[in-house]
Amino acid sequence: MKRTGRKAILLDANMLLLMVIGSCDRGLVSRFGRTSQVFTPEDFDMLQAILTDVDVIVATPSILTEVSNLCRGVGMRTRIEARLALAEVIRLTDERHVPSKTVVEDPSFTRLGLSDAGIALVAAKNLRVLTIDHALHYELARRGIDVVNFNHLRL
Repeated sequence: MKRTGRKAILLDANMLLLMVIGSCDRGLVSRFGRTSQVFTPEDFDMLQAILTDVDVIVATPSILTEVSNLCRGVGMRTRIEARLALAEVIRLTDERHVPSKTVVEDPSFTRLGLSDAGIALVAAKNLRVLTIDHALHYELARRGIDVVNFNHLRL
């Protein structure tokens, strides 16, 4: 995946977790508790296809922390692989920060929480967002932000 800064996408924590777990082992997507509840190995393939047309993956520190913490749900050997995969993603990611003091002042904070409200603020700067979260999708669409609900791509 080339990253030259032309076409950027922000992946929410669920989508980034799918990317990390699937890159460790495509089959693990359907065996790992958190991803198996919502994703299939074919979803990982679809995400990979989407990302072939992307130059830059954007994330916030909250998203990266959430994904790192969710990697605890696998066995130690897989956890190490997942964290190594996450480290590679982080090296290639354009990490954008909005101070938490700013995020909590946004009206969406009480509905969405810190990570997703932060996404709303970062994405307001002309980013496309890929999410599987209905509430986040609704809020971003309401704000006129370019958002794609991964569930809609499955249809």
